[in-house]
Amino acid sequence: MGPDLFTDKIRHPFLSPLVLPLAFFLLSVVVIFSMWNTARENRINNLEYETAVTAEQIKLRLEAWVDSRTAILQHMTSSMEILPHLGAGGFENAAQEVLDLYPGFQAINLIDEDWVIRIVVPEATNQAALNKDLHNHPDPGVGQALEEALNTNTIHRSPLMHLLQGKPGFATYLPVYHRDGSFIGTLNGVFLMENVVNNCLSEERLKERFAIRIFTLSHEVAYSHEPVGFPPGFEGTTEGLNIRIVDKYWRLCLVPMAAVGRPFLTTGNGLGMIGGIFLALALSVLLRAYLLRLAELRDSRANYKLLVDNQADMLIKLDSEFRAIFVSPTTVKKLGIREEELLGKRTAEFVHPDDIQVLLDHKNRIDQGVDTTENLVVRMKSGDNWMWTSWSGSNVRDKEGQLQARISVGRDITHEREMESRLRQGQKLQAVGQLAGGVAHDFNNIIQAILGYLGFVKADLSPDSEAFMDLTQAELAAERAATLTRQLLAFSRRQMLQPVMLDLNKVTKELLPMLRRLLGESIDLKFNSEPTPPTVKADRGQIEQILVNLCVNARDAIGEETGRITIEIDTVSLDTEFCRHNQWAEMGQWVRLSLTDSGQGMDENTLSQVFEPFFTTKETGKGTGLGLATVYGIVKQHDGLIDVTSQPGQGTSFTMYLRALDDEVIAEQNGASTTFKSGKETVLLAEDEEMVRSLTSRLLEAAGYQVIVAEDGRRAYEIWEEKKQEIDLVVMDVVMPQMGGRELAKLIRQDRQDIRILFISGYDSQSFRTPLTADEPTDLLLKPFNQASLLERVREILDR
Repeated sequence: MGPDLFTDKIRHPFLSPLVLPLAFFLLSVVVIFSMWNTARENRINNLEYETAVTAEQIKLRLEAWVDSRTAILQHMTSSMEILPHLGAGGFENAAQEVLDLYPGFQAINLIDEDWVIRIVVPEATNQAALNKDLHNHPDPGVGQALEEALNTNTIHRSPLMHLLQGKPGFATYLPVYHRDGSFIGTLNGVFLMENVVNNCLSEERLKERFAIRIFTLSHEVAYSHEPVGFPPGFEGTTEGLNIRIVDKYWRLCLVPMAAVGRPFLTTGNGLGMIGGIFLALALSVLLRAYLLRLAELRDSRANYKLLVDNQADMLIKLDSEFRAIFVSPTTVKKLGIREEELLGKRTAEFVHPDDIQVLLDHKNRIDQGVDTTENLVVRMKSGDNWMWTSWSGSNVRDKEGQLQARISVGRDITHEREMESRLRQGQKLQAVGQLAGGVAHDFNNIIQAILGYLGFVKADLSPDSEAFMDLTQAELAAERAATLTRQLLAFSRRQMLQPVMLDLNKVTKELLPMLRRLLGESIDLKFNSEPTPPTVKADRGQIEQILVNLCVNARDAIGEETGRITIEIDTVSLDTEFCRHNQWAEMGQWVRLSLTDSGQGMDENTLSQVFEPFFTTKETGKGTGLGLATVYGIVKQHDGLIDVTSQPGQGTSFTMYLRALDDEVIAEQNGASTTFKSGKETVLLAEDEEMVRSLTSRLLEAAGYQVIVAEDGRRAYEIWEEKKQEIDLVVMDVVMPQMGGRELAKLIRQDRQDIRILFISGYDSQSFRTPLTADEPTDLLLKPFNQASLLERVREILDR
């Protein structure tokens, strides 16, 4: 009988009940450990990749955020160069407009040539910085940065320093010069580091997943954020990148929360039958630990996918030939192209033809081994349109330094470009408006003299004489010239308004008969409105001028054909959603006045210039180009809003918004006729324009007043010092050489609070928009004025 094979097998040492479970356990441990190690390495690789992408995104946002603020400061310097006479009020208005459009500044200041901070905006939260001499600043880096900016005429940044708020921040300095080379001052932008980072990184999930630290190159902490539950002193996996802040670099470090994990569970082994029981338990524990690790890995991948899929920025991975090998869902959505159509395609296929060379130059620099940190700004296709994009990324190279791939993060900056364009347009209109206002002011002085002396000559002629009729025609011509100056003043927002509470329904209805005669029978004029829209505060004459100008413009757009013009008045409440889609709008309750015509409409190019002065599409001699510019100026002078929409062949719609008031309905006031009286009081007249000074003096003397004349403010004050007790009234121009009217009035009222003062001016000066005292408004008479209006105002002031 042969051997018992089964028994022999049992007796084999390897197949013994004690050795086999041990061998299986060891093999299982090796396999499971290998799988665990593989999963750990994959998790670490993904975590490093996620950290690198997130660090690049944070870097892009911080650099782009700071660059946009420094760029807008450079725009401010351009405006200050164009407007050499911009005063403190103008600088504060310009700085406040920048603060409103670009939040995040701690302050925008103006430093004079002696390094003293002369203007701070906003002043309320930065009062301690006012009149500070930077020579005495405790941080020597501030003086160095300011000196570098002045020497190089470029923007420079200070080192990290503790601001007045007790927190770290930095400042930028940029010198400003007039076009003639004279020094204006240094534009100083102040940034609180905490505000900079919080404005750029608003996603709570990002701050929950990463500890974020920013250091100077000397290892000084500029910003630090640690998520809840982050262990003190833990370093873990970090990603360090150099961040360019203006003209110097800081270091960004990230520590992901995912790096703070629990250690992998391990178990011992056993021998024999008892070891087999513990082996099953150990295998169950290890299997559970492995599944837990897989779940954590899946969560990590899901979180990474959630971060990539839902970030606002675009993410794309390119090969060495700049072909797309990965695109994020945001990229697909922004470009409006399916993912399969993007993958494998060169990026140049989706870039605007005018920007392809910019892309190629950028690629060539990378191919030459330059790891450039510059932002690539190009237009890319977005559906049927083009959008402006800004790209920044990092290169992946092999051991030989050859480019393997490039990871790029991009942002849609179309809105920023539009805001910059709107700001430049506003600056251009402001510059032209100041020029128009100055010309109109000087022209008003000439018209004032012409009308006054024409009146003197006519007074000595018979109304039936030919010379009297000729002079009357000359007066009409001068009046038309005065109308032109009023249009220029309205455009430049320097025309003095006489606002009262108005019912726009009533004003429009009373104007309709005149408008219908103006438009002719071929145009159907319709008026629709709410029964009782809210009251607005406005100058009735200016509102009527808006309606007339818009109707005339609509009539010319309709031409010889029959057409329709519709005027509508209603009440609207502009909410956050409306203002988000219409950057020109402001929240609140408004009365909306719209005028829509059925004319030929305008293309995009014409629409972009419609409010520019002297721009017209009419034939030579048929339009001055001031009609719509005047409308724009009047609306802005009323602190209102105006918008225009138009398409070729589909007509045009102008929409004006005025603030609705909560006051009662307008109280009707009937003017009463006034009998002008002469007087014998003594009047001090201060006027720098000789013709106007001579004319005004003659008008007052003809009415019996004793007139003392002065050619400027300084001479007027010298006369006042000598004869202050004899003078009953001071009549002065607002703007004069040597000493202006506002300064002269303050000095005079320091001597006599009861003195009467009448200002005369061709426009409402920026420096004269607030009353001299809180309870006593200043009297103002606009040029050109006639004898009746002058004597009536003088008598009324003296009789108070």
